[in-house]
Amino acid sequence: MARVKLGISGLSIPDKIQVCAEIVSKMAGNEAFQNPVPKLADVGDAINLLSKSYQAAVYRDKLLKAAMRLADESLSLMMVQLAAYVQTASNGNEGIILTSGMQVVKRKSPAEAVETPVNLKCLHTDKEGEAPLRWKRVKGARMYYVQVSQQPEDDPSWKDLGKCTKTRFTVTGLVKGQDYWFRVCAGGALGDSGWSDPAKRLVS
Repeated sequence: MARVKLGISGLSIPDKIQVCAEIVSKMAGNEAFQNPVPKLADVGDAINLLSKSYQAAVYRDKLLKAAMRLADESLSLMMVQLAAYVQTASNGNEGIILTSGMQVVKRKSPAEAVETPVNLKCLHTDKEGEAPLRWKRVKGARMYYVQVSQQPEDDPSWKDLGKCTKTRFTVTGLVKGQDYWFRVCAGGALGDSGWSDPAKRLVS
């Protein structure tokens, strides 16, 4: 079900007047909206009053500006009521709502499963016992998880090293002269991705 978006919040008064007038024009004679609440004639009167009040307040008279604010608030309230009527009369049908000149609230795109990280690399470093890891950013990833193994073919041998939110992770405490394999997966709104292809490092 689509939801009505009035679309006048934050508009300047001239723009609000124009948008409201367009809505009234499109709803007039529209078979989908036969008994508007409030009546379109009353909304039209409120639009005219705000237009006149705005023009009168150009000279910055405090009383005239106060009258303009009241006219603005009155029109805004009437438009909110009219939007509620459109929502009910349209039964949430997006096509019918749009014929009123009003907008619809955009639906959020459904979350997508994150892809498996690629381009995992173990960079060179002169620091003993370290392995700086880098990989390509995964769209929608909220977290990355890093594992290490010295027997990559044996799945239970993979051990958790930690997690991070960036596409880099530095492993420390490695033993000189031994081979290590690393892999990373991405965590998103719908769960975790698969594990990346392993990257090898011989600690020198």
